[in-house]
Amino acid sequence: RVRAAHGVLRVAAAPGTGSGLLRELHRRYEARHGRGSIDVVFTRRQAGAVREGKADVALLCASEDVGQLDSADVGVENPVALLPESHRWATRSRLTQELLRHDPSYRPACPRIGVDELVERVALGKLVVVVGDSVVERLVSAVRAVPVTGLAPSELLLAWSPDSHDPRIADLLDLARRPGVEPTQMPSLAMPHAATG
Repeated sequence: RVRAAHGVLRVAAAPGTGSGLLRELHRRYEARHGRGSIDVVFTRRQAGAVREGKADVALLCASEDVGQLDSADVGVENPVALLPESHRWATRSRLTQELLRHDPSYRPACPRIGVDELVERVALGKLVVVVGDSVVERLVSAVRAVPVTGLAPSELLLAWSPDSHDPRIADLLDLARRPGVEPTQMPSLAMPHAATG
């Protein structure tokens, strides 16, 4: 087992970033190497956590600066608008960012808060925001996710130190590239709302 030779694999991830992919990688890694063989370090400075030795690998969006880290594409998240279920646009099949800008609760930049608080703010009618579709499975019935057209999907990366020759990272990349891990496994966005969670 890899764990016996190198310890627990630490993955830096921001709350809500690629959560479906992260959960599946975590499950698969533990299935292969045993319970407790992988841990998630939640931080908004994923690349910094790797550089500082607080994590072995980072899961982040390609739009974030990875600096001198090596990286590999591991998935895609599609943009969805989170709206309260009573919102006038909650039953639409898709929205545009231009239309969203007309809503006074819309914030073009996602607040730097946890996913649970984000969902609660939306449910209370205090916030409309665009996020990656991996958040959909964490929504409560009071929140709707509507696909947003005209925005590019976010590419997800795993990034690690270029001088690392850690076999655990290669193993995680292997698991990420296996069928069934891609974000296409996310719940259908055509449904009016996700299951309560």
